Amino acid sequence: MVVLRGGLCPGLTAEMVQLLKANSITTGKSVMNASSGASTQAELSHPIAA
Repeated sequence: MVVLRGGLCPGLTAEMVQLLKANSITTGKSVMNASSGASTQAELSHPIAA
């Protein structure tokens, strides 16, 4: 299981990892589960998503 950390891909910054962790999203699997039908709060509160 891949644990999310800044630098894994260009869009995954340290700030984004902090937002995801604040919403209990810590692995690639939890990203997929959270995004399968509804936007996560981290996506909605991130300045790039706005």
